[in-house]
Amino acid sequence: MDYRGIDPRMLIAGAGSGDREAFAELYRRYRIAVFAFLMRRVRNRVLAEDLTSETFARALGAVERYAETGRDPGAWLVTIARNLVFDDAKSSWRQRVHTTGEPAALDRCDPRDSPESEALAAERRATIVFALARLSLSQERCLRLRYLHGLSLTETATELGRGIGATKALQRRASRELAGLLGSQA
Repeated sequence: MDYRGIDPRMLIAGAGSGDREAFAELYRRYRIAVFAFLMRRVRNRVLAEDLTSETFARALGAVERYAETGRDPGAWLVTIARNLVFDDAKSSWRQRVHTTGEPAALDRCDPRDSPESEALAAERRATIVFALARLSLSQERCLRLRYLHGLSLTETATELGRGIGATKALQRRASRELAGLLGSQA
């Protein structure tokens, strides 16, 4: 069957009924858009490819539960992709801290802490990850390079392809905006 002219919502309905070709067409239509979204967020081709595959794998597993909202199914796929970016960021942060042995107040839980304290710490980490994702790409990248990767101002400027003064101004604006976002979520 030729699926090229079929509405995407019908493709999801078909995929939910077990029609693999309908899901394959959905993949063909949205693969590039999902990949482009992920590339803008993670800036790593291999990771973006992995997350694109995982996005569609999760969509395939959830296609029967897709709730028709009247929105384009592409929005649903981007939501899955965005959640995967958040999950990856949280996982990468934990892995980086545990493998490098760096002090990380955000990720360290004292064994004497109660489960409630650990849950609050995890919630704070997630809040920061979500707030970072709401910054512009250049602001997010600047803060990640400076604070998560521990680069100096000069190294960050080099990575961003900017001058030191411009990088310092970008960092200051990004820090203010992040503080505002975190304050609004408190």
